Amino acid sequence: IKVSLVNAHPITGRTHQLRVHFKAIGHPIIGDKLYGEKQTDQVAKLIDLNRQFLHASEITVDNQTFTSKLSPDLEKALTSLTCV
Repeated sequence: IKVSLVNAHPITGRTHQLRVHFKAIGHPIIGDKLYGEKQTDQVAKLIDLNRQFLHASEITVDNQTFTSKLSPDLEKALTSLTCV
């Protein structure tokens, strides 16, 4: 199973925007219980991920930008993926 790490920049804050669009183009997010597929569930189990691999690293609100590092569980999952 091939996976990709994507840096997406959504324009709006529409609910499930990234999840819906990635599913629509045939690339559902790993661990997504609602929009995922059997293969993405298999990958999540393989890398011991109990949630979707989705992270907001930067958000701008009222011209103020907030940043966040990748959480430990996603960092571990990413490391696992590079080793598989």
